[in-house]
Amino acid sequence: MSDMRKCQLDIEKSREVYEYFKDNIKVKECYNNVYHIFELSLKTFREGKWKIAYGYVEVMAALYCRHCFILDEHGNVIDPTVFAQEEQNLEREYYIMAVFDDVDEYLTAIENNDYMPALNKHFLVRDIKAQKWARENGVIFVG
Repeated sequence: MSDMRKCQLDIEKSREVYEYFKDNIKVKECYNNVYHIFELSLKTFREGKWKIAYGYVEVMAALYCRHCFILDEHGNVIDPTVFAQEEQNLEREYYIMAVFDDVDEYLTAIENNDYMPALNKHFLVRDIKAQKWARENGVIFVG
């Protein structure tokens, strides 16, 4: 899967977004967390400053879990979910599987996925390709 790419976590921006939205952010609910931030910051997404991204985050060496996060205009990861956890591993690697450049495309995907922001049905083929890419690159993708 050639479009799989690694991105860096913007720790300060992630912390800032977490602090601003912490009443809406819960541990292990990245898809819902990002959706709530999207709803509350729709203008920022419509202006293209932030985009919704789906991919994988490192949970331990060579093991990555499916994840949802925000990309800023520079392509850096904003991951407020990481600050909802008691133990915060800020040295994580992120891989992007898909990015929604268009707000309406994201909303349509959620609508067509039984209103579930995890978008499991929507990304079924991409998830399979990501699993293959992971095996070929010596890492494990789960979730």
